Amino acid sequence: MQFIIQYTVKMFNALALSGLTVGRTDDIYRQLVHGLAILLVTTFGLSGQVQSQTFKPQEVKAALVGQVINNIQWQDKASQPQISIAVYKDNNAFSTLKLLESIKLKGLPVRVTLLNSLSNAKDFHVVYIAKPVNNELTRVTSTLRRTNTLIVSEDSSSLHNVMINIVSGRSKSDVKQSFSFQINRPNLTF
Repeated sequence: MQFIIQYTVKMFNALALSGLTVGRTDDIYRQLVHGLAILLVTTFGLSGQVQSQTFKPQEVKAALVGQVINNIQWQDKASQPQISIAVYKDNNAFSTLKLLESIKLKGLPVRVTLLNSLSNAKDFHVVYIAKPVNNELTRVTSTLRRTNTLIVSEDSSSLHNVMINIVSGRSKSDVKQSFSFQINRPNLTF
């Protein structure tokens, strides 16, 4: 897991992909799609080339969230001393994203917190909505509107409410799990 994240962090630093800002419209979609596409190609390309190292789906999700964070700048949260991620009401997703606390993102330590209410959700850089709590995505989205908080959802069918949606699936001919992502560009700028 750390290999994926460290390798992709070095790769993105080498490519100098930066400048994404939650709340700004210029080039967000293009840069994010480009960065995430490179991450997915690199991650799955590496797992195919390195036969002895396989990655759990949770590790790939954590790496994907980490790369999203590395390529976004927050307007009103830039001076905070750490990257803060809130996982809303899901212990499994919380355990998965806790993996990110072992590395630095954007040169800052990472803190992952489990939230059971939305009262202070706007104080976090990212709020992660796992599949079991997708039914609350509309409420989360309306609560966090215009707070410069990135919402990352998992397998949501409520596409008009997502910012970044991680979609998991399996191909018919392959038993390996795959991931793709959906970006709702207008929601990244509200």
